Order: sequence, then C-alpha cells, then structure tokens
Amino acid sequence: MRSLIALALIFFFVEISVCQTEGIAKLKSAIHSNDDSTRLYSIKDLVFIYANRDVDSAKSYLRLLDYEAKATQNDFYIAFNHTVFGAFNYLTGNYDSALLELRTALYYNKKIKRVVGEANNYNLMGNVFSSLKQLDSSAFYYQKARSLFLESKTNRGLLNVTINLGVLYSDLIGDYARSLSYYYEALDYAQRDNDIESEATIYLNIGNLLSIVGRYEEAEAELKKGIDISEKIDDWDEMLYGYDVLATLLLKTGQHKEAVETFEKHLFYTRKIKDPQLIFFSMDDLIHAYSASKQWDKALKLANESLLLLTAINLTPTETDFHKINLYLQLARNNHYLKKFAESKKYLKLAEAIPIPSELSTSQKYNLLGLFGEVYESLGYYKQSLEYFKQKTAYNDSINSQENQQVMLDLQTKYETEKKEQEIQNLKQTATIQDLEISKKNNQIALGGLFLFLIVGGGFIYHSQYKSKKEKAEIQLEQRFLRSQMNPHFIFNSIGAIQHYLLTESAEKTSEYLGMFSTLMRQILENSRQDFITLEEEIDMLSNYLELQKLRFQGNFEYHIDIDEELDEAYCGIPPMFAQPFIENSLEHGLFKKGHKNEIIIKFKKTTSNLIQLEVTDSGVGFTAKKEDGHKSLATQITKERLERMKASHKLNVGVFSENLKDKEGVIEGYRIQLDLPSKLVAA
Repeated sequence: MRSLIALALIFFFVEISVCQTEGIAKLKSAIHSNDDSTRLYSIKDLVFIYANRDVDSAKSYLRLLDYEAKATQNDFYIAFNHTVFGAFNYLTGNYDSALLELRTALYYNKKIKRVVGEANNYNLMGNVFSSLKQLDSSAFYYQKARSLFLESKTNRGLLNVTINLGVLYSDLIGDYARSLSYYYEALDYAQRDNDIESEATIYLNIGNLLSIVGRYEEAEAELKKGIDISEKIDDWDEMLYGYDVLATLLLKTGQHKEAVETFEKHLFYTRKIKDPQLIFFSMDDLIHAYSASKQWDKALKLANESLLLLTAINLTPTETDFHKINLYLQLARNNHYLKKFAESKKYLKLAEAIPIPSELSTSQKYNLLGLFGEVYESLGYYKQSLEYFKQKTAYNDSINSQENQQVMLDLQTKYETEKKEQEIQNLKQTATIQDLEISKKNNQIALGGLFLFLIVGGGFIYHSQYKSKKEKAEIQLEQRFLRSQMNPHFIFNSIGAIQHYLLTESAEKTSEYLGMFSTLMRQILENSRQDFITLEEEIDMLSNYLELQKLRFQGNFEYHIDIDEELDEAYCGIPPMFAQPFIENSLEHGLFKKGHKNEIIIKFKKTTSNLIQLEVTDSGVGFTAKKEDGHKSLATQITKERLERMKASHKLNVGVFSENLKDKEGVIEGYRIQLDLPSKLVAA
C-alpha cells in the first residue's frame, strides 16, 4: 500500500496562502513584497520546492523564513515558522527536531487560540510518530487533529487527517476494515471539496486495499474510477500507480488478456517519462504477464531488452543479482517454449552461475526457487527440479509463518511469563525441600525394620498424591497466567475507547464514562485473580462493559442478557471473562451493518450440575466477513488455551462451538458461539 501521509503536509503548505505557486521566478520576486503574508508564504513555498531538489537551497530559505517571521514579532507568523521547520524536519527524517518544532508551534497556536493551526500541528505530530512506528501515539495525535478539524469545520483538514488514519490502520496496524471506513469517509470530504486529485488517489488506495482482502470485483471497480479521473486530469503518477495495481489484480484473477493490455499501457507511459529504473520495473511486470498468457515471443523480446537496460540503472549489487538471475531464468523458459533448447540451456547455466544472495527477502528467494524448478522441469531435469521445489516449499512455510504476530505476543506477555516462571520455580523449590524431608523421614523409619514395608508403601502413596497436587498446582498457575494475559489486552482496548470519548464528547459525559471505566477496571483486576466468580459478578461486569461500549458507539446497538431459571446467580460460580472477547470481536469486526438492527444476546444455561453453557449471538456479518479483515484475536486465542487447561484440570467436557446464522435463502444474518464451562457453588 502506497502511503498518502504527505497529503497532510500539502494541506498545510496551501492552508491560507495568498501566494499561489506559479513558478519559482515569481516566488523569488514575491519574497521582497511588503506584505508579510505574501513574503512569508512565498519563502515557505520555495523551501518545499527545493526540499526534494537542493537541500542546501531549501535550508537557506528556511533561515530566511526564520529571520523574517521573528522580525514581524507576530505570534501567528512565529507559529507558522515553527510549523514549517517541523514539517521540513519530518520530510528530511529529523524526527526529534520535528517534534520539538511542532510542540513550539503548538504553544503559539494555543496562545492565539488558532484551532486550525493546533489541528495541523497535531496532524504533523501524528505523521512523525507514524514514521517512528509509535502507533498508539500516532493514532492519538491524529484523533486530536480530527477532533479540532471537526470543531473548526475545516473540510480540507478533515480530508487529510482521515486519509492519514486510513494509511495508519492499513499499512502499519493491518486493520483493513477500519482503514476502509476512514478511506470512504475521506472520499466524502474530497467530493464535498471538489478535490478530484485527492478523490482519484483515494479511489486507487481503496481499490488496492480491497484487492489485499480478496474483494476483487469491488477492487477492480474502484481502481478503474481512480484511473479514469487520473487520465482526465493528466496526473501521471496516480495513473501509473492505478495501472500497476489493476494489472496485478487482473493477473491474479486469471484475466490475462486484460492484464497484458493494462501493463502495456503502464510501460507506454513510463517510456514517455524516460525514467530508466521505472521503465525496467514496468518491463519486468509485463514479462510476467506475457509469460502467464503464453505469449513467449513477446516475453523473450522484452526480457532481452530488459537485460540490456539492467546495466544502465542504479541498483544495489544484491538487487542487480536478483534481477539478473530472474531475467536469465525468464529467457531460459521462453526460449524453451519457442523450441530454442540450446539457448534455453545457455541461460539456465548463466542463472546457475550466480549464487542466490542471502540478503534477498524470503518472497524473492521463493520466486527464484520456483522459477528454477519450473525451468528444470520443462527441460526434463526432474531430479534438479524436485530439489528446487522442495526448497521453495520450505520458504513457503516460512512466508506463511506467524513470526510478526509471535513477536507481538512475546512482547505483550513477557512480564506475565517471567512472573509465571518464577512462581513455578518457587513451587518446584518447595517440592524439592519437601521431597528431601520425605526422604529423611523414610530413612529414619526404615531403621524400624518391621514397619519398613508399610512406611515405603505409605511413602509411595504420599509421593503419588503429592506429585498429582503439584501438577494440579502448575495447571492452576498456567490458568492464572492466561487470565492475567487478558488484563493488558482488555485494558488496552478500553483505553482506546476512552481516547475516542475524550476527543468527541463533553467533559460531563467523559467524567461519567471514566467513572464507569474505573469500576470496570476494578472488577476485571479483582475477578481475574479468581478461578471462579459468581454468575452475578460476571453479569455485572459484562453489563458495565456493554454500557461503556454503548456510550462509545453512541447507542448504535442493543444487548440482552438471559439467565436460565435453574441458575442461582448469587451462588452459581463460573470462570471469569469468557464472554467478553467474543463480544469484543462482534463489536470491532462484525456487528454493524447498515439498515439492520445491531444486537448482541448473551445467554447462560445450566447443562449439568457442573457445566454451564454460555452463548453469545450477534446480528452481524458472520465469520467469513470477520475473517476478511485480517484480524487475528489474541483474546480468542487465549480463551481457547484456557479451555484446554480447564479440560485437563477439571476432567470435564468443556469446549467451544461456533456457527454462522443464516436465513431461509442462505444469507448470513448473524454469528453464534457456544462455550461449555465448568461450574461450582461459590459463596457471594
């Protein structure tokens, strides 16, 4: 996904400028104007024109801006000056300096109560934290900017900060559903503002995102909208991006003819731009498209041309080796299909003579190994082909691994893991001491002679019981560990809701929300320490959680909690916090549908004297749609692990079952999950 965060900077650069950029010469003339606004905004435009061309010239204009702004002794222009410095430092990667300048600008904008200036500073700070991969901080500042743009009814600012949120949630967080919602909101702002350039860009990014999540028909339609607009306004950058994404999508969905035509358009326009590197990569895409459509002669001709161009572009040695191997293999394959077997073997040997660089990405190695295997197979070298396909399979397993998620899980649970290990170690040390005492007693009693058999037998029984108790204790420790893992996850999501509420509601409502939140946090922290709590306590905690979520979602859903008449809420005990993760999944990933009643129903039903069935049903989009947004719930994973531990500990048939709910026509109208949980009497 291509980033659009720089649009936030573009907004600032033209925010209230009375000097429209009509050429460098005119701008240089305008810096001598007697009008402060004309003079300062002209200098600012020159700073950013030269930022990507001549950094030294850009810095000289920055120094001039600093001198001129301070000479005005006007807080508005001083704030403006610090904001320009912050934006420039952000663009050049000096993030600490950027934050310092932006916070200074924020001070002056607050001093003169300039809300739009504050919003723009927060937006830029969100950009900086996004580049630093500090995602929570980035989202926080974007939301502050968004709130102030809403307050000031600044449509252009709303457009840019909403785009930034879309980028953040897609590229960095991977929450594609939320990213799409922000992009569609940004599209609305662009259309209101008649900003067709931004409209084209947003359509293209929506199309790319829909393609990533597998909604290919919708993606194709959105991409074509963006391309049509780009062609009308002669925006070649956006048009080329659109052609590239659309052609890749067409190739993926087997529309080879259309893919070839689109890649050919892409190459046609890149040749007009006359950028050798851009032409090379466009040719590489088209070679693959020709091969996929079995146009071997065209693929061969283009591969030869591309091999010549490779020597003229500036790539790293690793990148050069990768593309050289790839092109040799393409030439070997294409010559083979054209029955030029000697040429095919020649290029295969050239490819083999270059070691595959270890620095290549896993996906690059995977592609090369697959191509090697394919070429060897076509030439009848099945043994070599098999070896390459085996290596390719190993890399495929690596590509599909969950390494990134595991890193996040390790970071989140590190403290709880260390604590658990320490507790288990203490338990084992205690066991060792007790074992030594048992051994000592057994030795003393063994001297009794006559009672040796009885004592040894008794010691054996005691040791077996002790071992069983120790194993049970370790299982209980693991259960406590898994419950404790729920705390940071649950609290994190609740704090996210608080941030949202702080930014969108009044102080009185926020105070009410925080009061409910503090009660809920106390319940969570207390209940997560217990193996069992009363049904009454669980329902109270769930009710508080759902009321908080109703406030957050502005009452856009209803909920009901039904309890079996045979269950005594005050004494019937269940393990805590099993329902909440699935309710959260409904709220975050599947419940809300336009034109439908959004509802969650929670039921507690007595199954046997020691089992309770918990059922959570929503009226949302079902499991398939939830799965599409790429979200993998840590809480759900922990819940399943808790159930496995409980099955081992309580020797009961506990477990989980889920299903989509469908109407008579087979259309999904909701999702249901059932859990069988252990139960026992607990004093309230």
